[in-house]
Amino acid sequence: MWLYLALTLGLLEVGYLEHELKKEVELLDNYNKAQENLIANLIKRIDQNSESCSQVNDLGIEIRVCQKDVEHALEMIEELKAKRSMDILDELRKEGKE
Repeated sequence: MWLYLALTLGLLEVGYLEHELKKEVELLDNYNKAQENLIANLIKRIDQNSESCSQVNDLGIEIRVCQKDVEHALEMIEELKAKRSMDILDELRKEGKE
């Protein structure tokens, strides 16, 4: 009788420990899934930031190219103004000689 009682208590204790162990494993599994999601989100953010940095760099290059185009256009305008001034002076000289 005592042996039967001891075995029954032992089986109950094993069952309880098995149940508790399953709960621990489930908690650890949930924790691992949460960590994996966190890592995936961080990787996604890093990729987005890298893409944003790349876009900013591309935009900086475009701005420099546009700035050079504007500077070139301003130089051409100054040259045209100078040429136009010379043409006007030439016309005034011709009129003055006549």
